[in-house]
Amino acid sequence: MSRPRPERAARPRRLRGLSPLLVAGLTALLAGCGSTTPTGSPSPSATALRATPAPSAAPTPAGSQDAVSIYRTIEDQVIAIRQLKPKNPVEPTLIDRAGIQKVTTDDFTKSNPPDVVAANERILKAFGLLPADSSLKDLYLKLLGAAVAGLYSPDTKKLYVVSTTGRIGPVERATFSHEFTHALQDQNFDIGSLQLDEVGQGDR
Repeated sequence: MSRPRPERAARPRRLRGLSPLLVAGLTALLAGCGSTTPTGSPSPSATALRATPAPSAAPTPAGSQDAVSIYRTIEDQVIAIRQLKPKNPVEPTLIDRAGIQKVTTDDFTKSNPPDVVAANERILKAFGLLPADSSLKDLYLKLLGAAVAGLYSPDTKKLYVVSTTGRIGPVERATFSHEFTHALQDQNFDIGSLQLDEVGQGDR
């Protein structure tokens, strides 16, 4: 699968080689921590939230009947815009910052064998892109924990929306619409079959 500042709504990805976005993101993170690592402008994410949601009324409790109505309304709008029909219902899970940190950590641990992480870390350090005393895994998880506003997992078919208040405001609505699009893509095109996480397919 947080604001006021813009955040990405993305699925944690496997480290199958050096991703330009990952390098740029880690470099920016290190720069923000006062590191002397050279800085650069992070590449825009293809899954970044770019929509500017319209102001809404007071936030709605996630478990209320109004919340169900909000989700159904957004689903109908996304279906009409994307011209994709859902094949199975998708129930969003509203979680806090600690919750999304656990989800991304579990996914990272499952998808990235320690030897692959270590190999990427050695390469980044050899090129001077990471300080010698830094941990690639720790930096990656810190970046994900701070940047992910929501995610849809093709593996578990679960959709998560981050809310620091436990309510559904404009940002949570925009995030849900973004992630619901990914759910429709998965149900109609089987995202897993595209083998996007295979070695050498980082750009794809």
